[in-house]
Amino acid sequence: HDIDFMLAESKPVPVAEVTLDAEEIRLLGYFVRDLKELRDSAFMKDGPGTIKATGAIGLSATSNHTLETAVTDEEIRSFVTIFRRLYMTGHHDPASFTKVIPIFVKALGDNPYAKWVAGVAKEYQTHLDSVPDFRPFIRPGTCTFTTKRLIDVFLYTQYAHQPNDERQRQFGECLSQVHGKRPVLTWMFLTEIWKCSLEIGNAGKIITWWFNRYCDHHGISPDVLKSLRDDHSGLGAAEKEEDRRARLFREKAEELAMELWKQNGRPEGGPGQSLMTARVQLEQKLGEK
Repeated sequence: HDIDFMLAESKPVPVAEVTLDAEEIRLLGYFVRDLKELRDSAFMKDGPGTIKATGAIGLSATSNHTLETAVTDEEIRSFVTIFRRLYMTGHHDPASFTKVIPIFVKALGDNPYAKWVAGVAKEYQTHLDSVPDFRPFIRPGTCTFTTKRLIDVFLYTQYAHQPNDERQRQFGECLSQVHGKRPVLTWMFLTEIWKCSLEIGNAGKIITWWFNRYCDHHGISPDVLKSLRDDHSGLGAAEKEEDRRARLFREKAEELAMELWKQNGRPEGGPGQSLMTARVQLEQKLGEK
């Protein structure tokens, strides 16, 4: 589809002659909203992290592995929540990636952009249906589960749901194929949802670009609930309790350090040299309560 797009005859992108119904506009609006959240997420920007191995080379029963990421567990969970809305295909997710593709393709007809986006969507599905490829770290044939199975077992056991017996069994099967190495399986999951998000984002950029043009030309605004972050600018603005306690302790320690410095005759070096003593005294006082 990339080559076909490069060699295709240039055609105007249809906007004025296209008419979407209210439901199609609503679904595209939600897709665009969620895609923006996905692309703005910390996980999308910083990536799935790295796996470090000690002991035997590669993946084996005697090797030890550690997963390191730049993003926190909370940031990963936030990303998975958004990713799930674009990934799932059930009736609870009517504006997921695969469901808006037919709307876009129908609207643009035989335009090269429609064919290219359809090609990306097909490549995305092929990716989900294939076995994850982590050569040379994991030898071909080691894993037999598909990318979709890997993603689903994590979604249904670690994030979206409490697992039923079948999902828990599937998770165990996937884990056994990587010699029970939880860091390795988790790294594979994070890497695959990141790759899938890149594919969704590549096609989604074109869909977003065209849909914004369509709305501007027809003077319409999609009937879409805004993201909470857009509706409530104060989210995250308040000081966390842990941060507040740390700030108050720091301020009191600095005040006490100043008093100690004065009591000691204001020696050269300033009150900073009394800060450690002040912190110890404060900690002792707080420990007595």
